[in-house]
Amino acid sequence: MIDRLKTLSRKALWLRPVSLVVAVSAVAWFSYTVLLGQGSEGDTGLIPSVVLLIWALAGYAMVVTFPFVPDTPSASDGRWARFKVRTVRAVYHLMAWLLLVLTLVGAWLSLRLVNIWLSGL
Repeated sequence: MIDRLKTLSRKALWLRPVSLVVAVSAVAWFSYTVLLGQGSEGDTGLIPSVVLLIWALAGYAMVVTFPFVPDTPSASDGRWARFKVRTVRAVYHLMAWLLLVLTLVGAWLSLRLVNIWLSGL
């Protein structure tokens, strides 16, 4: 699983600056809506900006976290070297599961927020 995430995140490394620009734009959109919004009619940009920020940060976390996963240790490596590599890979496995759970929560939250946003239009 983490080897696939490693190759995917290495191929998608060009998305790191894009996701940062999208996240900063979402924060700017949210700030503009909060600070310069005109009452309840001006707050229509809050929910889309939050959803955009959630997905930009999730993409950034995936692209930044997984390109540096160490390769599986070979049998010729020493016992201590194999232990260290397996420990690091175990931490990456935990981060992968955490990212999966956060992505599922983000998808659920996005659907809920978009439904609320569309019902208010």
